[in-house]
Amino acid sequence: MDIENIYFLISAIGTPLIFLIGYYVFLKDSRRPINRSFFLMSIGGTLWGTAGIITVILKKDFPLYFFFYLLAFLGASFLSSLFLQLSLFLTGKEQLVKKNKTQLLLYFPPLLMFSFFSLDIIISDFFPLYEMDIEKIYPFLNIYFPLYFISYLLIAIIILLKKYFSLKSCQERNKFKFFIIGSFIPAVFGSLTLFILPVIFKIESGRLSFPFFALGYLFVAQGVLRHGLFIDYREILETIFKRLAELVIVTDKEGLILLTNEITLAKLNFKEEEISNQNISSLFKTKEAWPILKEKLKKQGEALEEKLVFLTKEKEEIPFLTSISQAKEGVILVGRDIKELLS
Repeated sequence: MDIENIYFLISAIGTPLIFLIGYYVFLKDSRRPINRSFFLMSIGGTLWGTAGIITVILKKDFPLYFFFYLLAFLGASFLSSLFLQLSLFLTGKEQLVKKNKTQLLLYFPPLLMFSFFSLDIIISDFFPLYEMDIEKIYPFLNIYFPLYFISYLLIAIIILLKKYFSLKSCQERNKFKFFIIGSFIPAVFGSLTLFILPVIFKIESGRLSFPFFALGYLFVAQGVLRHGLFIDYREILETIFKRLAELVIVTDKEGLILLTNEITLAKLNFKEEEISNQNISSLFKTKEAWPILKEKLKKQGEALEEKLVFLTKEKEEIPFLTSISQAKEGVILVGRDIKELLS
């Protein structure tokens, strides 16, 4: 089986899968920016794969061959920009993405590349008598495309790694593991197939790029589907918590604080960033309180009620009658201030 047949087989299987996964996530909540970014990335991959399949079937002298070739290039050109935008959303940089300068930096390089490429095809296909010396800029385009394509993937990897190592919760880290792997595969093998082999060694290897993209996409999709990132559980919980007039703290199994409500922050006089990803034992009067609670939960089942003494930022003691519940991925504490009742 030659490279053309392998490419055709992988594209025929991978392309509809890419579209269906992206569409499924989009349907879950089309209003969320992360869903839209993932879906647009899926559309780009679908265009690349679909048009790539057609160009394998058609002969180069077929009238619509270059149209589909252009369509494939359109899908491929914007993929790294879309993934970088997705990475910014994943790491909580929504406000940065909304800035005009960011959008310009994200999408001007692929737009410029696609404009040059499409101009060459349109002129040569529809205006054969008009001579355009596009060959002079081909060396530049051959370097420019892999340069921005791979650079954007590397920037995305750096952003994801920075976020990954800033997290102390293993569960939170697992969410980013698949995205890092998913961007690493096309970045490494994209360098090989788009730059090293064709530019340095003059070996045509462009068709190998899509299979590596498809493999990387599957890791990214696994991260989205496995961790339910298309459903904003945090947003749902925060909405509920804001309406509660009681202390609410959500931790992972090791006691690292994942989520708190406004009442908790107000009562203990902390800012969210000061206690997020910190161990909950630092908020208790005694450090032994957390291991004791874990042991009691283990023995008594899914829930128990305890009087716990929390410390404010100024080390003031506040007693709470606290309901502690064991969840699948951690522990939920809901407490009522009983300081006035005890005084």
